[in-house]
Amino acid sequence: MGTTWSLRFFADPGFPEARLKRALEARFADVISIFSTWDDGSFISQLNRLSDTDTLTPPQSFLVVWRFAVEIAEASSGTFCPFSVGSWRDASSVLDGKTTISRPQGVVFDLSAIAKGYAVDMMSAEVSQFGIESSLCEIGGEFVGRGLKSDGQPWWIDLETPTRSQQKIRVALVNSALATSGHRYNSSFTPSGFASHVRGKSDDMDASVSVIAENCMLADAWATALLAAGETGVELAESSGLAAIFQSASHDVVYSSVAKRLLEN
Repeated sequence: MGTTWSLRFFADPGFPEARLKRALEARFADVISIFSTWDDGSFISQLNRLSDTDTLTPPQSFLVVWRFAVEIAEASSGTFCPFSVGSWRDASSVLDGKTTISRPQGVVFDLSAIAKGYAVDMMSAEVSQFGIESSLCEIGGEFVGRGLKSDGQPWWIDLETPTRSQQKIRVALVNSALATSGHRYNSSFTPSGFASHVRGKSDDMDASVSVIAENCMLADAWATALLAAGETGVELAESSGLAAIFQSASHDVVYSSVAKRLLEN
């Protein structure tokens, strides 16, 4: 998937780790075959090559992610956009009650801001199918924590901070997910500065937004939306009832009211 993954879990002696690893790798391969914009043979790459009059029948997992992406795009008024080129307003017409999918003229589909979160959710679901009740699944710095560790403690995650002097922020994951979006994680340098893959109003290279949610797809999409919202991100988090943490090297850490309550408990 172009990134790393890790799994921590508690299981009885003799647990079939090799079989679990094979099952997870099969899940990852499926996600890549659908959502990878770097794989010319993936479903989304085929979709981006469609003419205005052609259609494709999408796999079920694409439908799940796409419908969720449209919901977040509408709820965020487009700060989350499922296209790398094109207007988020075109998203609702892509399916429009049909079982086939079309490509609005000029748009380029890109679900990278939500597909990794979906992959972590699928990873966690696969681990649970093996009877594991306590696990921490991670792909590229996004997490799903299930159950408690053997000592009764939750799965603790230390958020990366923009400066070494900033106090660490610890998040407990108990049947919840955490995703972070930031320009330094999603950008490349150009002669004129840096170019971020996050579309929106924020141009602070050190800015990041972390979201704690019930699943990682939700956390992933909203972290991107709130970062792209720039200065209105905190207001959007409040109006949407999100547990969000805003960090920047040039500003104090800002917690949404839901995040404050969650971290105080």
